[in-house]
Amino acid sequence: MATIVITGQMIMKKTKKRIYKKRSPKRATQRKPKSNAKKVPRTVRNPRPFRLPPMRPPSAMLRQMQQLMREIRQMTQETRNIGRVWSLQR
Repeated sequence: MATIVITGQMIMKKTKKRIYKKRSPKRATQRKPKSNAKKVPRTVRNPRPFRLPPMRPPSAMLRQMQQLMREIRQMTQETRNIGRVWSLQR
């Protein structure tokens, strides 16, 4: 299941439309409502969602994981061999 990130921008877009629609049609045609938004820098209005930088696992961690994988492989191999021997003995 994917998670949906709602940024400030999406919310702003929806609310803005609603605000403009509420005004009476006569006034809306004569002059657009003055927006305050220009005075505030863009980054403050809708900050980017915080993302962690892409992580590269440290080499030690990688080595450990490879070691574990090797061990698991070894174990599966051993159990296979045991199964073979056991079937031959019967």
